[in-house]
Amino acid sequence: MKILTGLFLGLLLASPVLAYEDFSESDINEVYVINVTDDTTTLDRDYYYNFGRVRLFDDKRATFYLRNNSGFPMYINDFDMNGDYAFDYSENCPQILFRGQQCRIRVFFEPRSLGLHRAELEIELTPQEDVVLNLRGRGVLNY
Repeated sequence: MKILTGLFLGLLLASPVLAYEDFSESDINEVYVINVTDDTTTLDRDYYYNFGRVRLFDDKRATFYLRNNSGFPMYINDFDMNGDYAFDYSENCPQILFRGQQCRIRVFFEPRSLGLHRAELEIELTPQEDVVLNLRGRGVLNY
């Protein structure tokens, strides 16, 4: 009986959890996947995204999917946005991302002043290294 209970629990934890996500294609401009694996020494943990030229008070967005391709659960400790006020984000990530699961991070850029804007979105993970999204964009009158 103990063996069956352990087997059932192991299968339950190994199965991916699926959820319905409601969005329309007009809501997102570009989609990227960040794969996290066990090999933390060879993977690049810094990602760069340039929103390009965006008219003042318009917004542009990009969607990133954080996918756990490692053999162990990944703990998402925190999201920290540092830098310019023109950037913001939303996410639907649980605290624990099991093997094979992914979650969505949407990043928004809405310039309210002319010129170059920069920010960093740091995703603090355990036991993997943190992931940093380096963001930039330029606020313009017309393009």
